[in-house]
Amino acid sequence: MIGAFLLGLLAVAAAAAADDCRLQQAPDQTVAVIRVTDGDTVRLGDGRVVRLIGINAPELSHDGSTAQPHAEQAAARLAELLQGRGGVGVVWEGEHRDRYQRALAHLYLPDGQNVQELMVREGQAIAIAVPPNIAQFACYARAEQQARRHRLGLWRLAYYQPLSGAQRDPGVAGFRLIRGRVRSIGDSAKSVWLNLEGDLALRVARNDLQYFSSLDLHRLLGKEVEAKGWLRPYRGQLVMQLRHPGMLEVIAP
Repeated sequence: MIGAFLLGLLAVAAAAAADDCRLQQAPDQTVAVIRVTDGDTVRLGDGRVVRLIGINAPELSHDGSTAQPHAEQAAARLAELLQGRGGVGVVWEGEHRDRYQRALAHLYLPDGQNVQELMVREGQAIAIAVPPNIAQFACYARAEQQARRHRLGLWRLAYYQPLSGAQRDPGVAGFRLIRGRVRSIGDSAKSVWLNLEGDLALRVARNDLQYFSSLDLHRLLGKEVEAKGWLRPYRGQLVMQLRHPGMLEVIAP
């Protein structure tokens, strides 16, 4: 009885989160999707390439690189959701293009369901916050919590479990989750640095501190944290840039 009751509560919570993400007004455009490039990128019928705002899906193989685990499944699921429909709703946010000149948008099915929320809720993608396009991040983050709790999709795989400083091999670069205790905090002219155990570091650019007004980064010293984002080698460390506090969670004091 208790198990069924808890499952019912989770179902209600999931439905509420999905409702929060639904299309609330007419989309900016309705356009057919003619191709799914991977689990977070599509080509529209008018030729534009759209990177879905607020999610990151596993990378398919490109130019000889190895595909990330679950990449094919994520791309196949996005294609199942989008292709063959008369059109999908497109909603833009403040920043319309990324550095690769891809259009940035939220996509909606004809019944108003948010495509990104569906992908994250099923464990096909991970919620991300890249300012200034963060209007739906809270919704996507709730969907991710449910997917992680139930180990759906990519969350079943060891590759998507948080790395520790002991796993700082350069081969772990790319989009990852990391976990560790903040052993020191440094301030430079352009950044605040959270240095974790094992030569992992989190960097917050001073230009992005406006998004961290509710979080005193210097009070994280000694705390265990989990972060998600893109890891890159830098001066003997693996560094992850954080642009929004939604990409950082305090695990333990």
